[in-house]
Amino acid sequence: MKYIEIADGISLRIEAIEAIERKDDLSSLVRTQFNTYDSAFPYDVLLQLLEREEIPTPTETETQTLNILKEIGVPSP
Repeated sequence: MKYIEIADGISLRIEAIEAIERKDDLSSLVRTQFNTYDSAFPYDVLLQLLEREEIPTPTETETQTLNILKEIGVPSP
């Protein structure tokens, strides 16, 4: 599960977020199925954070290759 801290001390599961509403230029509202939260992020920034693609997890082959390189002392890429 991935979480995002939308305000000081408030983190939500990304999958639980159903809507984001622009409140003003410096904040927004985040809606889940059961609650609405004030966010310290501007609407555009929060949207970019949520839509950002994650770094893919390395495959087993890539992990094995990296381990071999570490064993023989070759700096990793």
